[in-house]
Amino acid sequence: MKHPDTRALYDYWNAIRLSRSAPLRSDLNPRELKTVLSRLFILQREDADSYVYRLAGTELCGYYGKELRGTNFLASWRTNEKQSISSLFQSITDEKTAAVLGVSAEADEFNQCQMEFILLPVRLDGSNEVRVVGCAGVFNQPTWVGRTPIEKQEIASLRLLWPDNAPRFMPHEAGTVEPEQDVFAEETTGVERRGHLWVIDGGGS
Repeated sequence: MKHPDTRALYDYWNAIRLSRSAPLRSDLNPRELKTVLSRLFILQREDADSYVYRLAGTELCGYYGKELRGTNFLASWRTNEKQSISSLFQSITDEKTAAVLGVSAEADEFNQCQMEFILLPVRLDGSNEVRVVGCAGVFNQPTWVGRTPIEKQEIASLRLLWPDNAPRFMPHEAGTVEPEQDVFAEETTGVERRGHLWVIDGGGS
C-alpha cells in the first residue's frame, strides 16, 4: 500500500477484526474513520456481475461526477477487466482476503491520474453475508479531480493480502439483510451508539 488513506483503512480494519477473519459491519466507528470518510465506500454483492454501492463518500462521488450509491462498482471498468475484478471480489468475500488495486484513471486524454483502492471484507451483523468496505486515494491529486468526472479507469496493479499470512476458504451463506444505516456522513459531531448502530444527529442521507 502506497497511499496514506489505504494504509490507514487497512490498519484500522486489521485492528478491529482482532483474531477474526473479518470484523463486523457494526465494528466500524465513524469517529475513528474521519480522515477517510469522504472517500470511503461499502459494496454489496448482488450477483457475479454486480457489486452495488450501499454507501459512498461525497468526495468519492465527486471524482466520478455523480451519486454512486445504488450503482454497480464494476460498471466503470473496461470490459476485459470486469471478470478479473469479479473474481477478486469472490476471493475477498469467500476467503476473507484483502486486496489493493493500483488504478490508472482519466477524464480525457489531457487529464489522467493514478489511484489506489483498498478492498476489505466485513461481515453483516446477524448474518453470514460479507460486504466489501474500501476507500480510494488519488496520488498527487491534480486540480481537475473532483471538477471533471473520471470516465475511464483500468487496473495498473493488483495485490491480494492474507492478514494472517495464510490463504483460507470459508463457505459463503446468504443471510437476512437488514437495512444499511448511513453512518458515514461527513459531519461526525453528535454521534451516539444505539444498540449495534451508530446514529449521527443531523447527518446526511
